[in-house]
Amino acid sequence: MSDNYEERRVFSEKLWTRAQMVSEQEMADKDDSVLTIEELSEYLKVPKSTLYRLAQEGKVPGQKVGKHWRFLKSRIDRWLYECGRQGE
Repeated sequence: MSDNYEERRVFSEKLWTRAQMVSEQEMADKDDSVLTIEELSEYLKVPKSTLYRLAQEGKVPGQKVGKHWRFLKSRIDRWLYECGRQGE
């Protein structure tokens, strides 16, 4: 197995674990907090470099404001939930 495959597998497992922790109540709250890349990295427990790549590829919901990425927490939570459901 290549290191790249293993990295993707571990990342997918982390996302699934996080998605399982997000309750339906949290999603219903629609927390529209805006997260920076640093805050999102801490929230997801994923390296910033991985998040930059995913954001640039359009694989994580976010928006570039000037030179900086911003993420709505409610959209991230929904994205995690949907990613987890696809893996069922």
